[in-house]
Amino acid sequence: PPAPAAARGCHAEAILAAGQADLIGVARAMLYDPRWPWHAAAELGARVQAAPQWRVASHAQLMGQLREHEKAGAEGLMLRRDDAPYRGGRSEDLLKLKSFEDAEGLVVGHIPGRGKYAGQTGALLVAMPGGRRFRLGSGLPDALRRQPPPVGSVVTYRFNGTHASGLPRFARFWRVRADEPRE
Repeated sequence: PPAPAAARGCHAEAILAAGQADLIGVARAMLYDPRWPWHAAAELGARVQAAPQWRVASHAQLMGQLREHEKAGAEGLMLRRDDAPYRGGRSEDLLKLKSFEDAEGLVVGHIPGRGKYAGQTGALLVAMPGGRRFRLGSGLPDALRRQPPPVGSVVTYRFNGTHASGLPRFARFWRVRADEPRE
């Protein structure tokens, strides 16, 4: 049986202090007790509090909860199937829900790729309706990196609010608007 969490915590502190940390050993300890950090912290006198959990009856109620939490400063909500066993990390049983906006922009250029995208398009240079420009590379599929939408194409991108400058935060490519005429 594993040692009490506090003992493991003290042992871990000694290993770290000696510069002999073994992440594999820590990972193995977490496999035996995924809540080991909580248990160790509680035994050492730290306050440990689980995040609140609740059920919603409808999609409308869920979206209302999302808006309420975002107003309070949350990035989004984590949705977990209530019949799923506990698993560490993300899975199909644990999803993140957060709001996003979308907008269209005009492709005004192609930025060459670097690293694994060398010889391809690294990002599209996109103009917003007011003329502000930004680079849009996140979410761009490999096929479009090899053959990017031509200058003059309209693309749709998703983002999470705007910076003080007015540029989109966390912009990511969504699609080429084939139904829009080129300017």
